[in-house]
Amino acid sequence: MPGIVGLVQSGGADASETVAEAARTLIHLDSLTLRSGTVDGVAIAQVWRDAALVERDWFEDRDIAVRVTGHVLLDGSAPKRLLARDLADAYRVAGRIPAEDYDGAFTIVVVDRARRRLHVVNDRVAALPVFYAHRPGTFAFGPEIKSVLPAAGIAPQLDRDGAMSFLIFGYSLADGSLFHGVKTMIPASMMTVDLDSLTLRTERYWNLRFNPQRKYRRRKAVESALYDTLLSSQRLVLCDNPASYELMLSGGLDSRGVLAFADVLGNRPVRTFTWGSSDRVPTSDAFVARRVAEHYRVPHKFLSYESRQFVDNARDWIYVSELANDNVGWFAEGQPTLATVYRSGATFAIAGDVVWDSGGYAFSEMEMRRGVLPPGVPIPVAAVARPDAADDFRRVYRSSIDAVLSACDHPDYTDRKEYLYLNARVARYILSLGYYREHAIEVRRPFLSKAALELFASMPQTHRVEKNAYISMLNHRFPSLMQIPEQSLWSLPDWERDLRTPGALRDLWSRYLVNDRVEGGIMGKLLDMDRFAARRDAFFAAEPAPMKKAPFKARFPLRARVMPIVQRYRAVDKVSRLIRTGPGFLPRSDFDLLRCVALVTMLEESLDRFARPAR
Repeated sequence: MPGIVGLVQSGGADASETVAEAARTLIHLDSLTLRSGTVDGVAIAQVWRDAALVERDWFEDRDIAVRVTGHVLLDGSAPKRLLARDLADAYRVAGRIPAEDYDGAFTIVVVDRARRRLHVVNDRVAALPVFYAHRPGTFAFGPEIKSVLPAAGIAPQLDRDGAMSFLIFGYSLADGSLFHGVKTMIPASMMTVDLDSLTLRTERYWNLRFNPQRKYRRRKAVESALYDTLLSSQRLVLCDNPASYELMLSGGLDSRGVLAFADVLGNRPVRTFTWGSSDRVPTSDAFVARRVAEHYRVPHKFLSYESRQFVDNARDWIYVSELANDNVGWFAEGQPTLATVYRSGATFAIAGDVVWDSGGYAFSEMEMRRGVLPPGVPIPVAAVARPDAADDFRRVYRSSIDAVLSACDHPDYTDRKEYLYLNARVARYILSLGYYREHAIEVRRPFLSKAALELFASMPQTHRVEKNAYISMLNHRFPSLMQIPEQSLWSLPDWERDLRTPGALRDLWSRYLVNDRVEGGIMGKLLDMDRFAARRDAFFAAEPAPMKKAPFKARFPLRARVMPIVQRYRAVDKVSRLIRTGPGFLPRSDFDLLRCVALVTMLEESLDRFARPAR
C-alpha cells in the first residue's frame, strides 16, 4: 500500500538502494509511484497511489526533513489539511510533532538533523499501519511487513506466539505480528531513534480516558453535542474541497449518519457503494444501503462477490494482506476488485467506522472480554492444542489482552470494554492491512475524529452503551431517514455451507488441511494432529446446511424488543443495565479454526515471496 519505508544502520552505511528495493514490494498496482533518497544516513523511500506528490508530502531544510503519507488534518475555525512544510514549522515551534492536535490517517517521519534523531509518528487510531524491526545495528519500518523484512535483512519466518494469536483471535493484538522479528506500532505513538546509538524510545501522545461530564447527564445535551461534533468532523474531512468522494455505505446506522451529515453540509458523495453476495434480499445490509442512498438521491453501486472467487484470489491476497486478519471475505473480493472497483477516480472514500459499537454494560472481567474478543482460548483451539502448547495458548491469550489494557487506567469494566474495543478491535482488525481498500483509495473516517473520540469519553455510560445517544440523535434530527429499517439480515456468502459443498473451493481448502501439509509447518508444533484431523473430518462430513439468515442480535428477542425503547426515550436509559451485555463476541467455531489453519498453511507456502526484495 502507499506509504513510507525507512532504514537506518549503524556507522551511517548507505542504504538507499536497499530501501528502494524494499519499497518496491508495496507496488501492488501499476499506477503507484516510488521515490527514494537519503537524509543524514536515514534511507527513506515513499510510494504514492499516483504521481509523486513531493511538494505536498516532502520538506527538507538544513535542520530538518519531513515526510508524510496519508492526510493530516487540523480542526479549528478554518480547518485545513497540513503539508509537510506545515509539520516542519510545528516541529520547530514545539520541539516535537504535536500529533495530539491532529486528525486524519497518517504516518509522519521527521529527521531532526540538529539533534540527530529520527521520529516516526502515527495517527491516534493507527489507521495506517506501521511495522518495524529493531535489531543490533539496524532499525527499519514500513507500512507492510514485506517491506520491513528485506530492509532489515530478516529472513521471513512465522512467529510462534503470532500464530497462536491468529488461531485465538484471528489477528494480532498490541504490538504483535504474525512474523518473527517484526512488531506493530501501537496507536497514537511516536518512535524516536537516536541516529548515533540506534537506541529506540516509544511514547504515547494520546490515550482514550473516560471522564464523564456533568453537563452531559441529560440526554438532550448529549444529543446536541453529538450533532454539532459529528457535523464538524464531517466538515473537517471535507476541508480540502475534494473534486469528488465516495461513501462506503452499509445497512447499519453509522454510515447512514455520515451520509445524513453530508446532506446537511450540501456536499454529498458522488456515489455510495456496498458489497455482498446479493442486494435483493429485503432487510439485508446491502438492500437497506441501497434504500438509504435512494433516500438522499445519491447514485449507488453494489459490488457482488462469491466465496468461489477465493480460489483464484487467495495466493495474491495472502501476499498483499500478509494475513493481517482472517476475514476471508476480502480474499473473495481480491486483487482484481482492488484494481478495478476502488480505483474509481474519486479523491477519497469515507467510511462510517466508530468507537461506540461494543454493545452494552459489562459487570465482570468475563463480560468485558466477551464484549469484544473471545472470552478465553476458543473451545475448538483448546480441543486440538498439543499438550505441550496448551499453557502457551492460555499465556498468549492473557498477555495479548493485558498488553492492550496496560495503558487503560480505568477500573470500571464497561470503560475497559470500550477501551479494548477501540485499541484491540478497531485499531487492529477493522483498520488492519487486510482492510485493503486503503491500497487503492484514501479512506477518511469522520466519526473517529479527535473531537468525536473525546466527546465519547466525556459522555456518561448511560448514553454511550448500545449507541443510545447516537441513535436517539438520529431519530430526532433525521426522522425520515430513520423510517428506513435497520438491517436484520446479512448479504454475505455462506462460507460454512460453501466449504462443505463439493467443488473447487472445498478442494482448495482440503489440500491445505491435510495432515502432511499442516504438520510440516508451524501449526504442526501447536496442534495435536490426531485430534485436529478428527475435528476437520467431522466438519467436512456434516451436511451442507444453509446458514441461519438472522443476525446474532435476533437470537435475543428481549433485547430486540427493549433496546429500541432504551435508545429512543431517556426515561428508560437504565433499563439497558438489566439486559447486560447481550450476545457479545460470537464464539469461534470449527470453521474459524479450519480457516485460520488453512490460511497459515497457504502463507507458509508463499514465504519465499517475502524473502525477495521486489516482486
